[in-house]
Amino acid sequence: MGLSVAAAIGTTALQAGGDIAPVAPPQVSESYFYGGVGIDYNNVYADKLKWFDYTASQDKLIDLEGILGYNYNRYIAVEGRIYKTIFEKDYADAFGVSLFLKPQYQFIDEENPRENYFSVYGLLGFGYSQIKGTDGRTPGDPSIIGKKIVDDWGFQWGLGASYTFTDEDSSDGSGDWSVFVEYHNNFNKKSINPTKLYSYDPKIYNRLSSDNLMIGVLYRF
Repeated sequence: MGLSVAAAIGTTALQAGGDIAPVAPPQVSESYFYGGVGIDYNNVYADKLKWFDYTASQDKLIDLEGILGYNYNRYIAVEGRIYKTIFEKDYADAFGVSLFLKPQYQFIDEENPRENYFSVYGLLGFGYSQIKGTDGRTPGDPSIIGKKIVDDWGFQWGLGASYTFTDEDSSDGSGDWSVFVEYHNNFNKKSINPTKLYSYDPKIYNRLSSDNLMIGVLYRF
């Protein structure tokens, strides 16, 4: 009798256990707005580029850049950006706005979507660039001080990677933070009015380029 009752209880428990549905991972929306800020190490140059060394015709700038974007899914996003020089060494002061299509891949764990994750991305877009002559520590040529050397729209592109820290207390992903590093080409060999750049340099230049390295943070709304 006791064995029969025990067997019946065991069978009932097994049957009940079989009816328990597996716990599904939390559903996190892939569509959201985000914003952020970055610091650019911007090189403006007319001939050769040396990122961390000095080259004739080259100026090194520090820009502050604001970002506002919309993430459609883990493969595509769009971004609007605006940047302005906050420190210039010599002859150039930069300003620009951009609109990018952002193809990306987010390495999200399907079973644990609220874990931190790594992303890689590209930037393809169009933007306005302005380089204005200024008088820095090494004076720009008097002919360009206060004048626009570059004032034009054009194609822009970039490559980057980010790492996202998820907010464990958020069920929908809002509150997540990302840090990123990026290379961004503002313009390449853009035609300018033939001009001198430095007061000590007699050479006349007719093309200018600008690209930058950036680090920054993003916040998911």
